[in-house]
Amino acid sequence: MSGLLCSGNVNIALLNDDGTFKGYLGLKNTVELALNPGAVNSQVRVSKMIADFGQNLDTVNIPGGPTIALSVDDVDADTVGMAFRGDVATLNLPVLTAAASTLAVVPGMWFPVAPAGYKITALVVKDAADVVTFDLGTDYTLDPDGAMMYIVPTGTIVAGNLSLTVTAAAVTGKRISPATKSALRVAVRGRMKNLATGKFLIVNVPDASVSPGENVDFLSGNYAVNKMTGPIRTAVGQPPYTVDFLD
Repeated sequence: MSGLLCSGNVNIALLNDDGTFKGYLGLKNTVELALNPGAVNSQVRVSKMIADFGQNLDTVNIPGGPTIALSVDDVDADTVGMAFRGDVATLNLPVLTAAASTLAVVPGMWFPVAPAGYKITALVVKDAADVVTFDLGTDYTLDPDGAMMYIVPTGTIVAGNLSLTVTAAAVTGKRISPATKSALRVAVRGRMKNLATGKFLIVNVPDASVSPGENVDFLSGNYAVNKMTGPIRTAVGQPPYTVDFLD
């Protein structure tokens, strides 16, 4: 006899809404993979007769539905997309080469000179008539990595429109659009090693509908954990999940 204490390589697949399979994501550091066969609900018929009042005449146990709890602390666009119940799409922001724009400003405030994500490599700031060129450090300051500019109150820029000429490199990545799904339909495949015995187990959950249960706190000071829980679907004639103990 031995205990159960596992490490594991866990793959998660995001299924289409109709349950069709489209491939597993790469390995994620999964800090919880818990399966519950479901609590049993008992239906009891109790006697109201004098001789055996209060005794159970019939008892039927109705099995509950199986559930999964899944927690991942590898944070990337895919796992945060799951936490936000959203879609993950490719992000491509084109090169800005001396791109002209108009920006309404007020002294003493910050303003975006390009969409977030751009790193500004060159910026020319003029008045609305495109005649006067304002000075960096005296009239405005620039956060190039944040694509933001601050209008210095003691400078010569007044409230109104500015003419900007912006240069920045292209931006690539992924963008999450949150709350596009009411729940996530997933499949889970885990190759687990029981550290107590050195032997392996295979956990396979073909289809589960899970929802995130916690906030994604970007500034908590602790590593973020994406925890998802929900019911496991059971196909007709198939087990809801399997656990194989390998020799």
